[in-house]
Amino acid sequence: MDRVDLHMHTFYSDGQASAKELLTQARDIGLKAIAISDHETTRGNKEGQLIASDYGLELVPAIEVTCHWDGFTGHGNGPDIDVLGYFVDLESDALARLESSQQANIKKRAERVCKVLESEGHEITIEDVLEENPYFPGFMPIYKTLEKSGVASGDIFNILEPSWHRSGPLDISISEAIAAIHEAGGVAVLAHPSIIKRERSGVLLAERGLAQLVKNGLDAIEVLHYRLDSKQRKHFSNLARAFRLPITGGSDEHKGFGEFLRFGSEDVTMDMLNTIRELSLKYN
Repeated sequence: MDRVDLHMHTFYSDGQASAKELLTQARDIGLKAIAISDHETTRGNKEGQLIASDYGLELVPAIEVTCHWDGFTGHGNGPDIDVLGYFVDLESDALARLESSQQANIKKRAERVCKVLESEGHEITIEDVLEENPYFPGFMPIYKTLEKSGVASGDIFNILEPSWHRSGPLDISISEAIAAIHEAGGVAVLAHPSIIKRERSGVLLAERGLAQLVKNGLDAIEVLHYRLDSKQRKHFSNLARAFRLPITGGSDEHKGFGEFLRFGSEDVTMDMLNTIRELSLKYN
């Protein structure tokens, strides 16, 4: 079986590895293709495209877009929901606009979070966070900045997560994210859907919500992901069949080279990738 991994991150977003290190690992464990899908940027993917053929690998042009969906919650019951974009045109003006907007949004959000944390007595500035990661001042760089400032590691998550969610969502809605990915020539895939719950009720995403996304142009669902247990995989596989949506998957690897925890761990196949590839033709 030709195996692939369609979800991973570099240090250009909230990962720790370089594009070269991800390609090296993929080659060493016998994968045929990977997708570097950094949050809000394709910088790592573009770097990888320059050398992927040297590793005998296909590198799928990809991005992960953080957005919000009125009536639903995402990560940690906060506003953040993710949509993956595959086979985006890396040189398109549409993608450049999306990246620029998202990166500006994430910096503004980080600035708001730092102000909240400062008001709570923590010594932290946006400059501190950018020193930790100059490319992506997101949740993990803020976490690491707090850790370096002396906050006990066991307390950081409880301190940071409420501040992160109170800072407000990024400006882009999920329907706008899907449209932006399509405009950039890509296929829009709902990432790790088990995190998505109906606001207030906490009920797992089901037919009514997915029907709304399909109406907005959603192309596929990521089902093969460590966040989904066996019951959730069955639930979303059934939904995918009901709506005739392909499924995708990946490790969502964030660690650095030599410390990878999940790389290549999901049974994602080249057939799945080729189905997504065929879907992308209608957006080009």
